[in-house]
Formats: sequence, C-alpha cells, structure tokens
Amino acid sequence: MQNSVIEYIKKGLIGRDFELIQFERYCFDIAAKKKDAFILIKILSNVDSFSSAQADDLKNMGSAIGASPVICGIRGRNFKISENYVYERFGIYVVHPETFLNSLDLVLPFILSRKGKNTVSIDTERLHDIRIHLDLSFQKMSGTIGVSKKTLYLAEKTGRTSDYVVEAIEELINEVIRRPVDIFSSEMHFRQREKTMLEKKLTQMTSKFGYSDFVFHTAPVKIVLKADDDSCMCDAESKFINEQKMSDLKKLSEFCDFLPVVIVENTSSESSCGIAFVDIKEIRKIHSKKELIELIYGRI
Repeated sequence: MQNSVIEYIKKGLIGRDFELIQFERYCFDIAAKKKDAFILIKILSNVDSFSSAQADDLKNMGSAIGASPVICGIRGRNFKISENYVYERFGIYVVHPETFLNSLDLVLPFILSRKGKNTVSIDTERLHDIRIHLDLSFQKMSGTIGVSKKTLYLAEKTGRTSDYVVEAIEELINEVIRRPVDIFSSEMHFRQREKTMLEKKLTQMTSKFGYSDFVFHTAPVKIVLKADDDSCMCDAESKFINEQKMSDLKKLSEFCDFLPVVIVENTSSESSCGIAFVDIKEIRKIHSKKELIELIYGRI
C-alpha cells in the first residue's frame, strides 16, 4: 500500500510541475521543489511507526535546506487519517495524501486533530470587531447559539475552538472567521544527534570558516555545512563508504545545489562519481573558507 501511495503522490507532484527525487529508508521519501516551494515528504502506511529521531532529522534537514517537512499517511495505530483533517507527529503535520495534494492547490484544511480532539483556528480580531459592531456580548451569543459564555470567551481569547462552535458562530454572524491550517509550516524545533569524533573534528574546524552545521542519523547525508554560498553536504567516514550512500549523497546535493564531500580519516580513498574525498588532515592545514572550497572543487 505504501508504494502505491508514493506513486500516487509522485504523479500528483509531477502533474503540478514539481521536480522531485526519491529515496528509501530515510527520514523522508521524496524531496520536491518548484519555484519558491520546497517540500520534504515522508509517506507512511502507519504514521505511528515514525520515530522521534526521524522527526528530528526531518525537521533538521528542512531547516538546513529551507524545505517544509510534511508526513502523508493512511492511518495511525488505532485510527484512520481522515481527509481534510490535520494531525501531528512529533511537531510535524500529518495529512491524508488527498489533503496534501489539495493543499498544493491552496485548498487548505481547517480542522486540527490532537489526541482525538478536533479544533479550528479563528480570526479573533475579526470576531471581536463583528461582535462589537453587532452589539453581541458573550451573554447574548451564548443564549442565541447555545454555547457557554466561557467557551465563547476562550475561543476569542485563544483563537482556537471546536469545529461545531465555529460553525454556530459563523451562522450567527453570517461570515467565515475560521483560518486554514498551513500544512507546510510545521514547527522546526528539533534535537541534533550526538556527533562522532570525526564529525566533531570536522565541524570544529569548519565553524571557524563561518559554516553552521546540521548532523543526521536517518537522512541521505550525515552532515550539512551551511553558508551563504557554497554550502556542502557531507559524509564523514573513518572507513569505507558504500556506493549506495555515495549515490544518495550526490543525488541530494545536486538537487539542492550543494557541494558533495566525503571526509575521510587515514584512508587512501580517491574522489569519484563527482564527489570530493578530503582527508581531515588536509582541512587542518586550511585557513579560510575560500581555500576549502578551492580544495573541494579541485576534487570534484
């Protein structure tokens, strides 16, 4: 089922003029971009199988390359993913594949479901202005639509309430005040995984050149070195790096327009497949970002 959903989403993205690449067994399955839109999509039959470590890596990668993380799924352990509803998994929005494709066409969902409770976001300023204009106190509204004053007060104060309360308010004031959920704006708080000794050596040196670093455990690359220009995607390996990892590193770096680099330690590996192999000892002799970039370009 998961493969059929992946193919369905790929077809929908291509039909909307997205460029895309696909991976297997990582924190995301598809990277898709078009003009100013860049999305990382994880597709799951059971969204509860997605771990917190994968979520951290997905948000981390989104932050590193300027992409929006989204999870598409069919069901959870004990529930089905309903169309036009938005769920969450470790701070990342989860939607049905149909809802995802509709959102690409700006047909956005309104209902956010957390722990079995459905809520809708509302325009509190607009609601307040309408209430004042219509001379509607919370007491009057309560008596008219059969909702408690406290519920109405909290709705206007917090900007969230149940879907049936919003429907009752909108019917009374004859105006839509609900706000859609932008599924491409998941919160981006994440934990970085602990670095290996080789990664620590590398990032301590590159930070002096002005790079910020992002490290991953379940992504197609192990490290992203981010700068205003000439950012790098890296693997840092003391031992052999297999062909599949090199292929994935090159594929993602080319898609994101980053430089692909493998950092090695005490090995005689030569650059290959358009990927620069650089020994950590060589970086110790470098004094600037410019020198590092020249070294990398000379190896690609």
